[in-house]
Amino acid sequence: NTSGIKILKFQLTSTEPVLPNISATLYTSAWSRVDAIPKPALNFNTGIPYATIQAAIEAASPDDEIRVQGAIPGFSGLFTENLTINKSLTLKGSYDADFTTQDYATTPTTIDGQGQDAVTLSNGTAFIINITLDGLVIRNSANGILSDSALLALSLQDCTTELNVKAIYLPGIDVSGYFSMTRCVVRNNTGSRFTRAIIHIDGEAAGPITISDSEIRGNVSIGHFVGSYAWGLVGTLLVEGTADAVVIQNSLITGNEVRGGHAGGVIQTASVSTLTIAGTRIETNSVLAPNRGELGGSRGIVNIRGSAPAITITNSQFSSNSVTGRANAAIIFQGINSAGTVTFSNNLLDGNTVQPHVGWTATLKHFAIVAFQEGVTSSLGILNSRFSNNSIGGGEGIAVGVQSSTIIRVADHIDNAGGSLSFQNSEFNNNSISGGTSSESSGCGIIFALPDSFSMTNCRLVENTLKRVRGGFGLIVTASDSISIVQCEVKGNKLSSDGSSRLRVLELGGPTSQVANSEISGNEIGYCASFSGIVYINTITFSMTNSDVTKNLFVTFSSPPSPAIGGIFRGSGNTDHTYTFTNCTFALNSITAPLGDPPPGIYFSIVNVFGPIGIYTLTNSILYGNSFSPPVSLLRPAAFPLTHTDRQDTGSCTADPDGNINCDPLFVDSANGDFHLQAASPCVDAGDPAADSNDPDGTRNDMGAFGGPGASNGMGTFTPIDDPATPDIREDIIGTFGPQP
Repeated sequence: NTSGIKILKFQLTSTEPVLPNISATLYTSAWSRVDAIPKPALNFNTGIPYATIQAAIEAASPDDEIRVQGAIPGFSGLFTENLTINKSLTLKGSYDADFTTQDYATTPTTIDGQGQDAVTLSNGTAFIINITLDGLVIRNSANGILSDSALLALSLQDCTTELNVKAIYLPGIDVSGYFSMTRCVVRNNTGSRFTRAIIHIDGEAAGPITISDSEIRGNVSIGHFVGSYAWGLVGTLLVEGTADAVVIQNSLITGNEVRGGHAGGVIQTASVSTLTIAGTRIETNSVLAPNRGELGGSRGIVNIRGSAPAITITNSQFSSNSVTGRANAAIIFQGINSAGTVTFSNNLLDGNTVQPHVGWTATLKHFAIVAFQEGVTSSLGILNSRFSNNSIGGGEGIAVGVQSSTIIRVADHIDNAGGSLSFQNSEFNNNSISGGTSSESSGCGIIFALPDSFSMTNCRLVENTLKRVRGGFGLIVTASDSISIVQCEVKGNKLSSDGSSRLRVLELGGPTSQVANSEISGNEIGYCASFSGIVYINTITFSMTNSDVTKNLFVTFSSPPSPAIGGIFRGSGNTDHTYTFTNCTFALNSITAPLGDPPPGIYFSIVNVFGPIGIYTLTNSILYGNSFSPPVSLLRPAAFPLTHTDRQDTGSCTADPDGNINCDPLFVDSANGDFHLQAASPCVDAGDPAADSNDPDGTRNDMGAFGGPGASNGMGTFTPIDDPATPDIREDIIGTFGPQP
């Protein structure tokens, strides 16, 4: 007929006793009755269609499934309804005319909240309700999804929330409930200054929160003031109160902006039992402090403002994000309480910036790329990760000071020390920290950590820059019960100040430390103060084995206020200190005072241990080609014991009674950084003849970094990390985000 209704009548006959005539109506389109009223919502359990989604919800029994047609011929798929769901229910949209096939791309179901709350979840019972929303586009609402119940388990699948003030607001969710979001898109939602978040989950002891295979893009979150006070937490994803577990995996979080509030982050949590970020790209997001009021709260792209017994961040990429503030700001920040066990593996942090707010002139404090401000109680492991092209500080011409700011920061003060910190097969490349033009800049570096134990294995720190820093630290600053740096490359880094700062490439403090099978080469310290050094040691027991310290440049100043003390290696001596150097190469290092001769009392040396004399030994090593302008001593104290060492100022190529020589060691290609020995080198088979000092091939010890039994461990064995733009470093990422057909 012409009304769009297809009515089929058929007669059933049988040879059995006669049956009555049966008439049936088959619904084959969005039209369901002869009076042409559209009924695009179907209770799949009962087969009854309804004219509105709300009517279908109200008539449904608990746990029913309601299917809703999308944009099909003759029907737009647009519903201007404000829904209330008060029972366990599954609501699925984007169906075709037959309610059989979902197609999120071509037949979307759109719920327009018309500035009101689009979907309200309400539970008046004492029992948890389970609600699933699937295949819906929710837009133009005050709250896209709002709950007034703590007893809620909500699952979103293949949904889009867009153009709302707040996309999802679940206050008071209970530990027995949960929230999950799978293959969803949350985009272009813009909050007001009172909403504080785009996805806001607020509960005490909330159940697990899971976001997977989803995209969160282009949202704006805004905090607000109470008087002049920046109030409350603000975030794109804000988990307030406490939560059992937060999991974000295989997702894209990009182009979001967080403004104002006391503390804020794109991912902002209070206290969580576990936080997991896996296989996720977090890029081009920004967190901005307000330009007035109280700015002391922490800010970060990921900002964990509370305890976190277990944190895992793996196979993820943080790139081109920016954070502005005054204090406690980082790309990844955890503070207030200490973290427990932290696993950080296969991640890339590239091109991120942490900087002052425009127009802010006060000193910046505690800026970082990754910060665990109160330390870790158990362990923090950084594995197979790269930190590159990140920048912190004021930059050129900005009159701010930068204090205690680093790429990696673990603990704020010594009383926060605890746990263990380990780096394996990780790289810090081309990062920069700038103190602006203020004289208040101090305490800056690449890594600052105060754990119980510290170790780096197969790592690289190359071409990083610290400039205009004062009272400074260095690339690595750590004070731990035990410190180990093995098979690492520290190369081409530059540190500079105005001449009044203590600068160190490595600063190691604590009872025991060691550097083994490592290269410390081509680093520059410019215009430094007293107590500076390429390697600065303040430990009771220190050993350096099979390492080369080469081609480093140390620039002093001409008029220090007190006797200056420093060197390529700078140690703090005491009668109970033991410093041992075995099979090391100190070559082509340079110490210079460009503004004139050092004044009386200046003490700069290649190896300088200043203070009461302890137990010091240097054996099977090479000190050659080092330069001093003007000439100063090679070693301090002058009576530093040497055995079987090629020392550039002993005066003879013939071995003395202690086996020391003064010869050209004949490096393979020192100009290009190859400090292996040529076969004809006088340092070959010239080390300690004792059998336990032999080379790995069983022959007598060769002097220098590539001889002795420790040479079998190798040096410079860092394994380059694959380009994280490929799936290798993020192998868990699906690569497609949002609703999928």
